[in-house]
Parts: sequence; structure tokens; C-alpha cells
Amino acid sequence: MEGGIASGFRNVKPEEYTPRLFQIRQSAKAVRATEVAVAATSLNKGDTFILDAGTKIYLWVGPESNAFEKSKGGALAQNMVGGRQGKAKLIPDPDEEFWKVLKGTEKDVAEAHAPIAKEVETMDPEKLKLYRLSDSSGSLTFTKVAEGKINAAMFDSNDVFILDGVLQIFVWIGKGASASEKSQAMKHATQYMEKEGRPKTMPVTRISEGQVDHVFGALVKW
Repeated sequence: MEGGIASGFRNVKPEEYTPRLFQIRQSAKAVRATEVAVAATSLNKGDTFILDAGTKIYLWVGPESNAFEKSKGGALAQNMVGGRQGKAKLIPDPDEEFWKVLKGTEKDVAEAHAPIAKEVETMDPEKLKLYRLSDSSGSLTFTKVAEGKINAAMFDSNDVFILDGVLQIFVWIGKGASASEKSQAMKHATQYMEKEGRPKTMPVTRISEGQVDHVFGALVKW
């Protein structure tokens, strides 16, 4: 679903941003985030949802949503807010604007275990991409390390790595990374997003080696 704003959150105007709605649901294998249609009818009482409205990130928890869905939803929402450089805030309770964006009311919410809407993109651990940013050769290089399943052994403390999680970008900073690698990390993440045609509003999370991030840990199995 296309969205995003040209201003990169420097001068945000509500009409420039296309809202996105994510459904957090546990399947037999994992808890996944799926982008669904921005409508009140997409909600159901058994799952957790995140409404990304630009400067406001709403976390809506279905009354029958389980602990894993609540945890993953909360972590993802916090990461979205963190990636907006102080330009967004987390709204834990739906307000009038929430229902206005979804063009509906609580009466439109489906019962638990409603069929999952057609998937657009998901945080699938088998569809990840990992890139290395390194100056060990004497010049700064940005190369693909792996695609598909990513594990901890693929990371090196001496470099910086960028993980494409489909719905979120992670910038991992190794303890032994050089000053040049650290300073260029976010720039290369931004350039990668532009090259891949990703929306400027996609969350980008910087993680130092040893730091705990629930979503990153769930994808990489650290």
C-alpha cells in the first residue's frame, strides 16, 4: 500500500500522509505484522492493530488478543515512534480521530478469529535482507551478506549491518565498528530505502550490539 510524505517529517501536514493499518496476529509458526486495508471493518476483537497516522501511532488491542500479539504490537509501535525523530507520539487509546481515519465505529469491529485480510507485506523471517557496511578494505563498502533467513552468526562486531525487515529497517552497530562506519550508517540506510522505493515514513531503528530489541530479536533469533 503506497504512502509516505515528501517532507520526511520536517514539515508535516496531515493531508500529505496516507495512513497505514497493521494487523498483529499469531499463527502456528510466528507472530506477524500484516498491512491491511485502512478501515474499521479490518479490525477484529482477537488481534492487535497499529494505525500509523503520521504524527500519531495508535495501538489498538482487541479484548481477546493474546500476550504475544500485545507484546509484538507494543514493540513495533514503539519502534515506529522512535523512528520519527520526536515528530510522532504513541496513542494507546482510540479517540475520535482514530475512528475518523478508519471511517467507522466500534460497531464495525469483527469478532475474534475473523479471516485475515489479503496480505500486502509481512515481517516474514524468511524474506529478510542483510547488508554490511565496512571500511576494512580501506574504503567504505556496502554489500549484501545474505537474503532469506538471517542468523546471529552473520553479524560481525567490527562492522555495521543493515537489516531489511520488509516493514522496518534495522541499523546494527557492532562494538568494534569504526567512526566512519558509525557516522555513515543512517545515511546508507536512507539511501537504501530510496533505492528500493520504500516510503520515507518506514521505521528505522538503530541498535547497538548487545542492545535488546524485541522485533529485531524475533526476526534474527539472536
